Amino acid sequence: MADNQAKFIVDKAKSIPNGVAVRYKGQNCIMHRDKVDKMLEEGIAFAWLCEQDGQIVTIPVNTESVEEPVEQKPAEPDKEDVLTAYEDANEDLANLLDIFKNELDQQPDKIRWGHVGNLNHVRQCLIEALAFLSDSEVKWIEENLEELRR
Repeated sequence: MADNQAKFIVDKAKSIPNGVAVRYKGQNCIMHRDKVDKMLEEGIAFAWLCEQDGQIVTIPVNTESVEEPVEQKPAEPDKEDVLTAYEDANEDLANLLDIFKNELDQQPDKIRWGHVGNLNHVRQCLIEALAFLSDSEVKWIEENLEELRR
């Protein structure tokens, strides 16, 4: 599942102007190129996400060594519960997106300004949720939405 998510991030970053795929603080995300350049300058550790020979690879940046030692820890008793909870939440989000799509496909008989206000409210909530999940700036997401509308 993580490989599919990383591939999605890498592919999606290619379609967003100035978007780059990185792994930062344990999360795969798309960031604005300027933000990544600033992280480079400030010595903040992260990794580029790249596709190489059909596989997603990470290229560490600003780390002491290229290969970070992985500490082997005994499995936590609730690790399976955490994994199950994560997968359930991820599946719920995917299902919610499908439901959103179905709702958007159902246009009211007579469109009123209230409908527009409702959609703009939901749009803003989704932008804020995306900014939270991707560690991106709201303004950057809004600019990319505007660019995609053109």
